[in-house]
Amino acid sequence: MVNILSSVEELSIARIAVFTAVAVALTMIPAFSVIGLQGLSITLGAIAPVLLGVVLRPREALASAILAGIISTIIPPPGVFGPLSPLPLIAGTLATILVYHYGVKGKALYASLHLILIALFIALSLPEIIVEYPYYPWFHIVGLITALTLALTNKHKLVLISSSIAGVLVDHMTGSVIAQVYFPLIAGFKIPANIWASVTWIYPIERTILIAIASMLLIILDRIGVLRPWTTTR
Repeated sequence: MVNILSSVEELSIARIAVFTAVAVALTMIPAFSVIGLQGLSITLGAIAPVLLGVVLRPREALASAILAGIISTIIPPPGVFGPLSPLPLIAGTLATILVYHYGVKGKALYASLHLILIALFIALSLPEIIVEYPYYPWFHIVGLITALTLALTNKHKLVLISSSIAGVLVDHMTGSVIAQVYFPLIAGFKIPANIWASVTWIYPIERTILIAIASMLLIILDRIGVLRPWTTTR
């Protein structure tokens, strides 16, 4: 019995180590340039929360997200949000876990998390958001409704797509919220309102591409049986 438990524990640690390395590698692959912030880019790390949250068990996924977030922050290039850089990955992973591994209560908790982040962004962006970029959160609202609709069908492929939407968008909104706190208070400058306005209709295209990549990756992994051996809590 002790040997069996030890083997299970070793396998769990191995999974965390492997997927932490994968997540860190994804954060180093640029996908899109960040408008208004020269030299910075959105990386494929935006799909890492989806991969961790679905493929791993919940506790393993959170452990891996925390480790990957810390490692990717301290290795060059450093995280754009300094010590707060791991939070988007962790929050996105949590959202994915809630949608994929849990039932209606989990999906309700995901919705609450996403709505709180949207509300925080709006509150932190006042009064400029009212005049300069009032439509910025629109894609998140559409994404939240879509994710819940697909998840509640309980059809596995649709739940995979829903998990991708949740992970990618919560990762993004967490980053947006942190940007409105970190840059003015710690970095010493505020992102101009015209930058937020200019990305209002661009980030939805970028995030849709990332959601599509994450969804296709999960569907492929599901077809070859990678998702089945240990993700049994859903």
